[in-house]
Amino acid sequence: MTMAEQRSSRIMKLRRIFGYGAAIAVTPYLLIKIIWTIGLFLPTEQMGEASWRAINAATAVVAAVGILLALAFSRPWGERLPAWLVALPVWLGTGLLVPMLLLAPVLGPAAINRDKGAGAADFWAYEQIFVIISLVGVGICLPLALAGYAKARWPEALGGPTDYAELPGHTRQLQITLARLVAVGCILLGLIKVFWAAGATTHPGHAG
Repeated sequence: MTMAEQRSSRIMKLRRIFGYGAAIAVTPYLLIKIIWTIGLFLPTEQMGEASWRAINAATAVVAAVGILLALAFSRPWGERLPAWLVALPVWLGTGLLVPMLLLAPVLGPAAINRDKGAGAADFWAYEQIFVIISLVGVGICLPLALAGYAKARWPEALGGPTDYAELPGHTRQLQITLARLVAVGCILLGLIKVFWAAGATTHPGHAG
């Protein structure tokens, strides 16, 4: 077996491990959401309302898409999917998973206390632990599976520097400037979110 074949085999093995790991991690979350959507074993009476059932159904669909995506990253048939069909859920999932992955250790205990205060049975109050496990598991395993998938599907793009000619029009400096502005904006937005997450508030009447 050549070096390239060995590397390809190793990447495929890692893809399968992390892809299956992500699918397994999110399965408890999916099952809980399905059970709650159909109205069984609800922690509180409020969750039997139509609005809560709709939310649970929507999150169940998101979890199912996550499992399918993890399997696509794990199996060769995933490389035959259209690129947009892979990129779209990855793009959306990044916006959902990254904040939740960071906030889950904080929101989980708070949700447990909330459910207990609402009169939920002890067992179902601790379902938040399953949610945390699912979020952390998929947040770690899915990006690693994606990395192996992208490396196998687009090796020319991720195998090192690519040889390309400068684009006409001398727009490189403009691209660099715009990229820096976007990066600064993202950093500022992230700091504001952290500021709010820490419980800080601002009010004009409190200035000074």
